[in-house]
Amino acid sequence: MANFLQTVATGLLLGGVLALLSSGLTLIFGVMRVVNFAQGELVMLGMYAMVFVANVTGFAYPQLA
Repeated sequence: MANFLQTVATGLLLGGVLALLSSGLTLIFGVMRVVNFAQGELVMLGMYAMVFVANVTGFAYPQLA
């Protein structure tokens, strides 16, 4: 049961990341009418920053594997 709940929580967290990415792309394209291809790199930098801060502060973030 605990494995199922962890899988659901991980799925919701990953879905939230994808929702933020897609809403950012939609907002930028809707306002400027230009596709921002750097959006993926910005999300990747944000994720690396989260991992760095989590390692420095000792915060345990969820593992995917």
